[in-house]
Amino acid sequence: MKRYWLNRLLWIFPSVFIIVVITFILSRLTPGDPILLYMDKGDRSLTDVPGLQGKADFKSRYLATARRYDLDLPVFYFSIVPSSHRAHLYDVEHFLTSKQARAMTTIYGSAQLVDEYLNQKLQFLSSVNDEQLTPIIKHQLSKLDTATQMDAMTSTLMHEEVITAFRDNNDYLALLQAQNQLSSHALKWYHLIPRIMWHGPDNQFHRWIKNILTGQWGISIIDGQSASSKIFSALTWSIPMNAVAWLIIIGLSILIGVKTAVQKVSTVLKILENILLTIYSMPLFWLASVAVINLTGRASWQIFPSPGSSRHLLATGLDQWWATIAFLALPIMVMVLNATASLSRQLKHMIISEISKPYIQAAWLRGIPRKTLMWRYALPNALAPMTVYISGIIPALISGSVVIENIFNIPGIGKLVVSAIYARDWQVAFLAFMMAAILSVISIVLADYALSRLSPISARTLNRLE
Repeated sequence: MKRYWLNRLLWIFPSVFIIVVITFILSRLTPGDPILLYMDKGDRSLTDVPGLQGKADFKSRYLATARRYDLDLPVFYFSIVPSSHRAHLYDVEHFLTSKQARAMTTIYGSAQLVDEYLNQKLQFLSSVNDEQLTPIIKHQLSKLDTATQMDAMTSTLMHEEVITAFRDNNDYLALLQAQNQLSSHALKWYHLIPRIMWHGPDNQFHRWIKNILTGQWGISIIDGQSASSKIFSALTWSIPMNAVAWLIIIGLSILIGVKTAVQKVSTVLKILENILLTIYSMPLFWLASVAVINLTGRASWQIFPSPGSSRHLLATGLDQWWATIAFLALPIMVMVLNATASLSRQLKHMIISEISKPYIQAAWLRGIPRKTLMWRYALPNALAPMTVYISGIIPALISGSVVIENIFNIPGIGKLVVSAIYARDWQVAFLAFMMAAILSVISIVLADYALSRLSPISARTLNRLE
């Protein structure tokens, strides 16, 4: 038995590793450039920065930001790219300016011809005096920074006013020639051939794993705080609240399930079951909203503190404890009612099925008291098949925290995730998801252990596996 549970505990580590890998992959698949987010530029790109000097300053700050957060490294140990692409197109130093080059190389298959065209385009735009150009010509030339298709380039370079303004410009004529060379000598099939680029251990994924193990979980782009400190600060609210709710849910569900299973059907029990069924049918956000409207400080009754109350944060000592308990009482009550309504009903049917089995009837005929039969034999065996469902309440409570904490203004992990998603603070958001997934894995392992203790059949099976 001990060896079996040692193996089960060891299996947590590969599961956690897989969760960490998935978290890393999702964080890199999010839309937008993470370097621009750290620069607080949002979706702004190099093409939106006016003037050559402005572009140079922007690129310098972009490179410095990338190096600060290890975003100048390759993403993984290797990458698979089209054979037409050159390695420097993926260097962060050239990443902003090579976006157009990567797209054009993929389309036309010749890195050499693309480089000749882009170099000639840069030389032509550098020789142009912006003050002497009309707004129409400026608008046309600005398209050259993003144009990748031949039709778009031709419509810009062969615009009537552009031809009139630059027909005697040697750089303009050379740019037209480079465009014609690109169009006539394109190798459109070449990008279909894959090529593997090996980067070695100095990459973002390797650094990510190392930082996770050492507790360096990155920086929040919202306020510059450590992501780990924000997550653990939020967990100090979410874990106690969910733990208390889970214990109350289990206790109430067992009590209600046993009472409704063994006692005779009465009007009180029917009313209780109907109330629980009604609560179970309510969506969690609706039940929480109704509670806030009718029971908090914003309502005429003022039974519980308002979600906007800050007394639990401003008070000190024992007053802070009482204020915190009062602040969390209503959200815990909502979570308990929502989950107990379902669990107690299922547990009732399991107990009814268990007490109708022959071994309970035989024990009853031998004179074993009903209370002993119920609490020592029937209930543990009825709880055994419910263990997996009970453990599933933990992930449900964690996901429900997103609703509860935002409605009741609780600074827990759910509220942190929502605010991080709105601000596109993916470093914090995905790490919070990772912590929730790890807690779910741990709850499943604990459910297996509880099942082995409650079910004699499972215990004998584990003994044979030892």
